[in-house]
Amino acid sequence: GRIRNVSPEEALKGMTIKHTICINDMIEDIKYNRFNRDIPYIKEKIGDEINYLILLEALLTERIKNPIICL
Repeated sequence: GRIRNVSPEEALKGMTIKHTICINDMIEDIKYNRFNRDIPYIKEKIGDEINYLILLEALLTERIKNPIICL
């Protein structure tokens, strides 16, 4: 976030959006019978998304506990 001069939450949002789009693309590929990913790829993308949500929970919890946090 510091490189882009945004909050940690905003930086995390960008990474999360990237993975959400990737997961949505996989679902669309299934719909149109184009799905060709392997299990490690699936585990990586979904695992990353889970980790981003855990990080977001921690960041938001920290904001509640300490509302005066600078960028």
